[in-house]
Amino acid sequence: MCAGASAEIPREVRCESFLTLEASDPASSEGIGATPLLKAAVIGTDAIMKERDRGMTTIDVQFSEYVRNVRSGALQASVLATRLQKAAPIDITNDEKKALKVVVLRAGEVSLVQSARDRLAPGKVRPVLLEYTSDWSAFLDALLAKARVPAHVSDGGARAREIATSLFPDGITFTQLDAESAWSEGNRRLERIAQEKLGDTIDELIGADFLKAAEKGTSALADAIGTGEADQATPSTTALIESLARFGKAVGAYGRLLAAHTDEDDPASVQRFLHAVAPIDAHRANMRSGPSAPAPADVPVVPDAPVVTTPATTTTSVGTPAPVVAQANGTSTSNGTPAPVMNGTPSVASA
Repeated sequence: MCAGASAEIPREVRCESFLTLEASDPASSEGIGATPLLKAAVIGTDAIMKERDRGMTTIDVQFSEYVRNVRSGALQASVLATRLQKAAPIDITNDEKKALKVVVLRAGEVSLVQSARDRLAPGKVRPVLLEYTSDWSAFLDALLAKARVPAHVSDGGARAREIATSLFPDGITFTQLDAESAWSEGNRRLERIAQEKLGDTIDELIGADFLKAAEKGTSALADAIGTGEADQATPSTTALIESLARFGKAVGAYGRLLAAHTDEDDPASVQRFLHAVAPIDAHRANMRSGPSAPAPADVPVVPDAPVVTTPATTTTSVGTPAPVVAQANGTSTSNGTPAPVMNGTPSVASA
């Protein structure tokens, strides 16, 4: 045990302190005037040890990973924004709070664009298109039925036939087109009816219900594809990509503010930062998880090249196709033509 050391002071501190005292003040070994110098030495040693411990607990943080813009898919944007909200620091500053609100706002914009795209998806428009097809089919069928009325009964048959031939030269094949083209063709026919003032004649021949059904079906399809009176703006083809880019920038701006308020030498400050940006780590891990993760909605899917199936052929030693040999239950001759049937069984011509 070091000479003159107090039992109340830890051994490692006592030894280190008294080595210093004994080298500088010989009287300290005899206890003369050692108390003030001992206290000073202990305080200095404690400060050195605390600084050493502080350096050992410092976490090396790669801030560059959190201050750049984040790449995200449409399906993951709202998830990341919600997680960032839940992981926000308890002592969040005003500017950090504003930046986080922008992140949530940009995620909402992505969802709105997604909803607009879903509204125009084939699965949403198809039921409306089927109803549209039914309405125009009933209209044409009614005109054709009226066209069968004999001329000696009334001239209604001839008049109905003339209108049907004029409005539907190809029948209702236009209803089998894509939704936008089908609506365009139906709307053009309604414009002709109005311009040529055929409405009253049609009502007289087959009643008003069939034309009204065609008009309502066309109006419903127009609303479904965004060309009707309903206030539904059709999103551009780049709207989703642009909204995702704005979302990624907002997340990057939020990360830069968190990093700016972090003291790398303060473990508590570093832990505050790491907790707040943990959702970004999880998000990037999910984006890199490979085929098991759902593909981002903004990434276009390139269809596979069509597979061309060609019949397998056997070649002879000189490279020419080998003759077709009939099997026991086959019906082909050596030149590939059907074999004549004799007595109920195929006959195979010899080569």
